[in-house]
Amino acid sequence: MNEVYNNFSNARRLPTMIINYLKRNAPNVWRILKYFDAPYQRPELTTEEINKLIVPVWSSTAADEYAVLPLRYSGQAITKQDIQLRISMYEDDSVNRTTTRVRVMLQFICNNNASSISSPYSNAEDRAFALMQETMAVLNGAELPEIATVLNMDGAADNAVGWYAAKFSDTYSGYECIMSCMTQ
Repeated sequence: MNEVYNNFSNARRLPTMIINYLKRNAPNVWRILKYFDAPYQRPELTTEEINKLIVPVWSSTAADEYAVLPLRYSGQAITKQDIQLRISMYEDDSVNRTTTRVRVMLQFICNNNASSISSPYSNAEDRAFALMQETMAVLNGAELPEIATVLNMDGAADNAVGWYAAKFSDTYSGYECIMSCMTQ
């Protein structure tokens, strides 16, 4: 490979890097994904419990059985889970020969019949919004290995970042969030 040109391999690994970062730094994310009754009052999950929530093989064949996937949502994607966090590549913009701005999409998807939780902020909080807020609190400004800048939602650096409400199907709704970073 010609070392003076970007091969985009770090972008390819970004969803896995984000999942691993959340495993180490986001106990409330995992509580919300596992527990439907008062997740904030539950104990932190063990590494083994967290790993059971993450799809073990990067394929869509068993996607509906897991809470965390590196795949973008499609209309038939969920049948067994009431909540999912999906992390996927959204877009790359080449800045120069060696650097690219990478945008990653995080989807916070919740069954409309299981969309309320009790939290420290409200007795009836939107579960998908709580999941998004807990995730963003940990990821915004996160330093990931082999990434040139922190993962962020800084509109001054990239006006394509941000979050918005989303309807995924008649049964599922939630939020989509775009974050970016520079990678080489």
